[in-house]
Amino acid sequence: MTVDYLLSLRIINLGVMFSEEKEKYNHILKDKIESFIKKFYLNRLIQGALIGAVILILSFLIFNGIEYFSWLSGKIRLILFITLISIFSIVAIFYFVIPLVNLIRFRKKISDKEAAVLIGKFFPEIKDKLLNTLQLNDEINNNSDNELLIATIEQRTKNLQPIKFSDAVNLKENYKYLKIFGIAFITLIALIIFFPDFSQK
Repeated sequence: MTVDYLLSLRIINLGVMFSEEKEKYNHILKDKIESFIKKFYLNRLIQGALIGAVILILSFLIFNGIEYFSWLSGKIRLILFITLISIFSIVAIFYFVIPLVNLIRFRKKISDKEAAVLIGKFFPEIKDKLLNTLQLNDEINNNSDNELLIATIEQRTKNLQPIKFSDAVNLKENYKYLKIFGIAFITLIALIIFFPDFSQK
């Protein structure tokens, strides 16, 4: 074998090695970011479901209250009914359907860099490092043989690896919405039990 041939093999092997290293650390970061994004949209879905349910209950109570305590004509009742159905539809779309679609298709709605900014608000000590590492990943796609870039990405990814990005989303913050929903739901049940005509009129 000639020296040129051996050198070519060496270069090819190095290229393959660099490519594998690049993909390895790229996947590590992307998996962690995707975990954050999925939890981010799950949190939005929970918030939307609770807030939407409260709006629906309050709308039902208000419109039923108006009808219960007033002598309304059939035409006015029809208008109230159509308005209530419209509110139900709007709430269902904006607080249930859209958050659910966002959760199912979460990779379509927010980029890795946008996620990095959100993560950085919770972990300010890694904000610039994470965003810069993603930018280096983009740069290395155009310069895949740069050993220094790969080494930099490898080191930064190792430093970021112990941090659980999904912790930036605190699902426990939804307890306040759950309490409001609980109060509204108990009020609705109490009225149905003690004033059955209220919900039947």
